[in-house]
Amino acid sequence: MPLGGHFYTAANIRTLSAYPQVIYHPDLNIEQVVYLKIDCSHNGSLKEICLNFFRALDQVLDTQYEKQYGLKRYNIQALLTKMSQLANAHALGLLVIDEIQHLSRSKSGGPQEMLNFFVTMVNTIGVPIMLIGTPKAREFFEADFRSARRGAGFGAIFWEPLQEYIDNQLNPEWIAFTDKLWKQQLLNQRDEFLSDNIRHIWYDLSQGIIDIVVKLFVLAQLRAIATNKERITSKLLQQIYNEELKPVHPMLDALRSGNIEKISRYSDLVIPDMDRKIFDLQQKIKSIPVDKSSEDFFRQLVTEDERRIYTMFKDEYKPQHLIECIKTAYQEQPTASRQQIIPIIFNLLSADSYSSSDIVKLIPQKSEYLKPNQWDTLSQDDLRFIHSQLLTEKDLHKSLLEKNLILEIEKVLLKT
Repeated sequence: MPLGGHFYTAANIRTLSAYPQVIYHPDLNIEQVVYLKIDCSHNGSLKEICLNFFRALDQVLDTQYEKQYGLKRYNIQALLTKMSQLANAHALGLLVIDEIQHLSRSKSGGPQEMLNFFVTMVNTIGVPIMLIGTPKAREFFEADFRSARRGAGFGAIFWEPLQEYIDNQLNPEWIAFTDKLWKQQLLNQRDEFLSDNIRHIWYDLSQGIIDIVVKLFVLAQLRAIATNKERITSKLLQQIYNEELKPVHPMLDALRSGNIEKISRYSDLVIPDMDRKIFDLQQKIKSIPVDKSSEDFFRQLVTEDERRIYTMFKDEYKPQHLIECIKTAYQEQPTASRQQIIPIIFNLLSADSYSSSDIVKLIPQKSEYLKPNQWDTLSQDDLRFIHSQLLTEKDLHKSLLEKNLILEIEKVLLKT
């Protein structure tokens, strides 16, 4: 039972999709149903679960079981018997019941009646049953769940938010997840490595809820492109949180507090109008004037690999020379993979660079003046970038201390 916002339904569907749902056995002339997934209707009853079982079989096998059994006035026990017969006839391997938090107390007869129903279902149908729902479903079973678990064969896994720290050390799972996600950026000025500062703020804003982590990442990228910054910073993540994720602030505040009573008030995390927010940012991106010269260069490249490599190097080399090197490399090694071709292209690009390297070294580089609103495009160690990420001036001293950029005069005096 995961906290809302963990993609538990999507994760379940993806896991099940790794298996064929129906297998035909010609020697036995039967269609085996490997797994069957049904959902609890909103404010549904226990009888509705039985009817959904017949509907799901009809969709998978193109049968008429709902019409045959569902329209008759069978009681729940009779319906469970019919379900058992069909499960045996089709050698059902696993029954998944999702969204069980939608069960209605009044229509289902209370927690004890619901628990008895699922125990009877396991015993009658005789196949493994997986119940999936948000923490709201815990109240249905928690009182008698432990005593009934052994007899019913139930076990419970609670899918908690990712933790930032475990035993006073950064959680390796949180590091691995954010590092993997960070590499999926499409921004031209992206930082190749995720800094500890951004990782910490990312966690503080999302509280480890996978859905919020991903939405922050997606919206930040779209905003970075729309504003032509092309870079994710801690300040940008904070802006996205403050402006786009207001509906979930109370839920995340409850998680930060660690108060069980506050957390229990929220069984699910839903961000209203999420599609509209993404659409609005996409429209802003479309309204940005396109550099026609870059587009013309881009059209000279045929394959997706050629275009990706061009994007990687386009800010460091002249476009036409870069395209010529890419095409030359692929003409020499047409079957090479992207990983194999990049060193070849780099060598071709470097060949001309080395011939004039001595001249280049003699030409002094003119420093470019940047306005304060452009400081967030600089490297993370630049003092101007650090200043641009501050929410208040009081944070400057703290940020400089964290990066060891303030000289501790006491230590210097002690050495002298």
